[in-house]
Amino acid sequence: MFGIGGVEFVALCLIAILLVGPKQLPVVARELAIWIKKIRKFRDHWSDEIRKDPSIQELRREVNKVEQDLSEPVREFKSSFEQETRKWETALQEETIELSSEAEEPTDGYTKTEIYTKTEAAKLEGAESDLPEPSKTEALDDLLEEATQLETNSRGSKDKKS
Repeated sequence: MFGIGGVEFVALCLIAILLVGPKQLPVVARELAIWIKKIRKFRDHWSDEIRKDPSIQELRREVNKVEQDLSEPVREFKSSFEQETRKWETALQEETIELSSEAEEPTDGYTKTEIYTKTEAAKLEGAESDLPEPSKTEALDDLLEEATQLETNSRGSKDKKS
């Protein structure tokens, strides 16, 4: 009833025996039970009175009306929010696919995605990046083109040595 376990109940009984004495304990327990019964009866009576009170019933009706009035706008907001979220998710997925398709074979050890990621990480840390700025697409494309030419040249020179 009160969330009392076995050990707590035994401790309470021992304290009651020490305070009241073993002879008076049954009398005190009966009195305590009578008072608990009266308190419950009082609580139930006033609980019923409050439920039956016309002003309380009117307040409940008003609360229910406000709840119903607000439920439709909340539902509409939730729906529009979910639609916007789906649009953003779709756009993000498309951008991810586009970025991953743009990520070419590594040149000089870095792909476009790695260059972008490392540059952004350096910006967040406040450090200067030794990688090119991804927003400067022309410079990036030139760098990738030069790297591809260097790679092709280095392959050609390796083939000639073999």
